[in-house]
This record gives sequence, C-alpha cells and structure tokens, in this order.
Amino acid sequence: MKLEEVLVKPSEYLNEGCLKDISQSGTDLVFMNWCQVSVYKIVPSEKRKRRVATYSPAGKKLYLSDACFCKVEGREMLLVAVEEDNKVHVLDHNDGCLFVRYLDTGPLTLHRPCVLATDGLQRVSIGCHVFVYFVYL
Repeated sequence: MKLEEVLVKPSEYLNEGCLKDISQSGTDLVFMNWCQVSVYKIVPSEKRKRRVATYSPAGKKLYLSDACFCKVEGREMLLVAVEEDNKVHVLDHNDGCLFVRYLDTGPLTLHRPCVLATDGLQRVSIGCHVFVYFVYL
C-alpha cells in the first residue's frame, strides 16, 4: 500500500500543523505546529492513520522549530529542535512521545536550533540560524 492511499485528505491535518518527517519504516508520521508535535501511526490494513501521541515541552509553551526521525544508539527516535531553550530533545515515539534526554552535541553550544536533517551516515545536521552543525550518533 502506498502512503498516498492512506493519507486521503490534507485538510484532515490542518489542526496538526505541517508534516515534518516520515519514519524510515514508513509507518510513522510527525506533524508539528508551533508548540507541539503529533505522531501518527499508519495502519495500512485499515487504510487510515491513528494518533499515537503528542509532545510539548513541560512547564511552558516553547517554540518548536523542527522535528525528524533518526536512529540513536540503534533505536529510531524522534528529534525535536526547540529554539527558546537552545536544545534538541530526543523522544522515544514507540510508546507515546516520551522525553529521553537532550541530544549530546559534545563541545558545541547550540544557539536557537531551527532545522534538523539526517543523512545515511547517521549524522544529524542542525541548522542554528547562522551555523550548521553535524552530530554523529
């Protein structure tokens, strides 16, 4: 089954924000609006999707700028860039959206991370308004 057969109407997702990434397995989608990410699981046998979980940083509303799926220590995790706290949050999306830790960037200090991308070498590119950092996982 193709992804477009499951995602029938883009208007169904208007309240969820924009689609940010699709997992490597092709079964999970992450949508983001300014303060929360929502993860959906595609259920091909039923030709539908179902929401698995949502995440917003605890305590206060923070501007979430990007999200992507990436393998971290052998497990597929969800990375979320949060501009106001200058960090990338690592979430386990396999059983809800649980905060695991902040992404370890070594000696680099992030300043307002706004873009996340991954490549085939398990390297994360983090765009921080002016600079791009590469972090190997």
